[in-house]
Amino acid sequence: MLCDYPVGFLASPSLGLGNGRLTVHDLAKFPIITFPRKTQPYEIVRSLFNRPDLPPMRLHASASLATVIHMAIEGLGIAVIPTAIVENELADGRLQLLSTNLQMPPLTFSASWLASPDTVAVERVAELAAKLAQGERRWLTRRRVARH
Repeated sequence: MLCDYPVGFLASPSLGLGNGRLTVHDLAKFPIITFPRKTQPYEIVRSLFNRPDLPPMRLHASASLATVIHMAIEGLGIAVIPTAIVENELADGRLQLLSTNLQMPPLTFSASWLASPDTVAVERVAELAAKLAQGERRWLTRRRVARH
């Protein structure tokens, strides 16, 4: 495993969702925007909202996180993405992290390869990626502590 990032429900303040704790019924009133179909985050989001007691699901998928972020900022729906990639948007108030009773597992990044005698370079790259990911996590932690 290289690293993992918490996934949150994020929305434009223009949606008027406030600072209170939201239920799945509250969230289901809005379109949900997340990762592409056939990905683990998409399937988890789909399973959370695909219930008979909820209105028909409006789930939008995109391979472009920039598009997901832009759609959320414009108030077109609630984004379900890692919070680390929208720190600036959260800091300047373009997005807000919603408090909800729903739990999303963290988005985990890993490196894998087929073992063979010539995989030394691949192993070194994976080790470097893991060290960089750990450094990024320490940097994000230091940055969050410095803000508070």
